[in-house]
Amino acid sequence: MSQAEAALSHFWNKLGRFLPLTETLPVPFVPPPPRVEPLEDALGQSLQQRFPGDLLRLDTETLCAYCASHDYPGFVRRMSGATAPQAVLYPSSEQDLADMLLWAAEREIGLWNWGSGQAMPDPTQLEGTPYMVTDLARMNRVLEFNESKQRIRVQAGLRWAELRAWLMEKDLATGLAFMDDTVSVGAALAHGMFNLNALGYGGLRANVYALRGMTPAGPLQLERSLPGAADLRGLLLGAQQHFGILTETTLRLRPLPTESSYLLVSFPSWDKAITALRRLLTLDGGLLRAGILSADELTLFSTEPPVSWMQNLRSRLSNPTPKIAYLMLELTVPKDAVAKKRQQIEALLKEGEEPLETNNKVNAIQGHILSNRRVLLPHLWRYNVLAHTVTAAAPWTEIAAFRRDWEEALQSIIQATGETRGLTLTTLHATLDEAVLHTLVLGLQSPEHALSREEQVQAIEAVAQETQRRWSINTATPTLLTQALQAVSETLDPQGVLLG
Repeated sequence: MSQAEAALSHFWNKLGRFLPLTETLPVPFVPPPPRVEPLEDALGQSLQQRFPGDLLRLDTETLCAYCASHDYPGFVRRMSGATAPQAVLYPSSEQDLADMLLWAAEREIGLWNWGSGQAMPDPTQLEGTPYMVTDLARMNRVLEFNESKQRIRVQAGLRWAELRAWLMEKDLATGLAFMDDTVSVGAALAHGMFNLNALGYGGLRANVYALRGMTPAGPLQLERSLPGAADLRGLLLGAQQHFGILTETTLRLRPLPTESSYLLVSFPSWDKAITALRRLLTLDGGLLRAGILSADELTLFSTEPPVSWMQNLRSRLSNPTPKIAYLMLELTVPKDAVAKKRQQIEALLKEGEEPLETNNKVNAIQGHILSNRRVLLPHLWRYNVLAHTVTAAAPWTEIAAFRRDWEEALQSIIQATGETRGLTLTTLHATLDEAVLHTLVLGLQSPEHALSREEQVQAIEAVAQETQRRWSINTATPTLLTQALQAVSETLDPQGVLLG
């Protein structure tokens, strides 16, 4: 048995504590091959003449690789027999991308920008619609670096991990960090991914000076607005490339923290952990990150046992007083100020155990869990296990009650859609104004599953949205604004080429 197979088997056995799984891994499902509908000969020849060489791929293997996103809805699409794109295009410049948009618009063919495969258009947009995919992986350069003005301009195809490594050599950082640093810069910004460093450095808008995109109507340049003026960066930032394909961005730079210290505190309930975290938000600086992780998630995704810090955590988990939630903190203060800051924190944390300072080991826990989730969850899908993540944000005054209602609603829909039993694992990330919840919904589909996988995902998303609506969170966009955005869309993309 390979190391990867052993890790998956170990994880399966752990998950069996929560879901009624078989003792050994069953035979995995193999998604059917996507439907490939080649371009008509005349269109194919036109495309090859216009975009020669490595700008274009038409082979079946490549087309099938781009038929669906890398998340659970993408897997569901593959299982239902996805239709592959008719071509995959790799622009190396904005001019290439502009030419591709024009070619597609003239022939009424839709374009889906890959964006590291993070999300896919509404499947109804792809039904019976010929479409192509653009992948900006070749647009991956640093365009401008200005250390004195603390800003950097990069192309959207650059990976976050590569950008971070490039800046670390200069003792700099962007202030942004994401749950998956293998994604591209464009994908993270276009899909509005949560900034893990939001508590210390603010959200995306606080760290993004400018955005540039390409639309069927031409280039779109969006700058940080003056106070009181409309902030148009939302046309590209978090818009899932509905109005245009993000091609480059200018980011704020910050000095790389010279000292970091990590603290871990356990609590017997989520409510007590949230109360303690709210106290910590009164601290005057020093906190870069703060979050709450469930003990179940810590147990489930820690798949490499022979590590001292994991043994320590396991001993705490087996303590007669049950530990339900773990508060994780990252401090960025000078080394000589760590002791004082820790004393301040301990004075505020009256409900938890003595904070456990573990230097970089708590940071290793977070990275370890995120890495294992990325690797292990796609395997679960092939064994008939639902594993889908939904997100919500709520103000601190309501977060404790909202989290309970949120998880109860998700548990109910898991059972209502045919699961034998379900599990929700929520991670809370702190910002100054609100708490952001990322909840992994797990469930074993019964043989007589009531809904198709696609219908189940839609039902879970609908319940998540309805729960937020009941709490007046992320309410529907006002009608007037919706009409304005529709008008903008019709101006920037009159033929409706962009899929997203």
